[in-house]
Amino acid sequence: MDLRTLTWTTFGLLALTACDSGGSGSGSEPAANCVDRCAAKVQSCGQDPQVARSFCESSICSSTPTEDQLSCAEGKTCEEIAMEDNVCGIGETDAGGSCPTLSNCACGISGVVEINGRCAMTCEEACAALEGAGG
Repeated sequence: MDLRTLTWTTFGLLALTACDSGGSGSGSEPAANCVDRCAAKVQSCGQDPQVARSFCESSICSSTPTEDQLSCAEGKTCEEIAMEDNVCGIGETDAGGSCPTLSNCACGISGVVEINGRCAMTCEEACAALEGAGG
């Protein structure tokens, strides 16, 4: 193989690698209109609009799901969403970190709070889940 062929072969491999590693990329971008889309899905499962919006803001969209993750969740049935931990990978952490300890929440919750296998990151999220479970 001569130098010219080697150069073009190397260039071609680099170009293919660049395309494969994110050329289209839209599915890995942060989801557009996350709160509105999430709230619509949660409401379709019978949740109050205000609770749905609060839950989505503090729990789902604060995790900055990708377009692929949110589209995946939108395609799930309400039963699937209720039964799965970390639906479509939203909110999963690679570090395996622990849940934060919440204290003095307005609804009376304190301590480590998990909702369907996900950490409640804020008092608002924990209280919204408590309100949703009671209503």
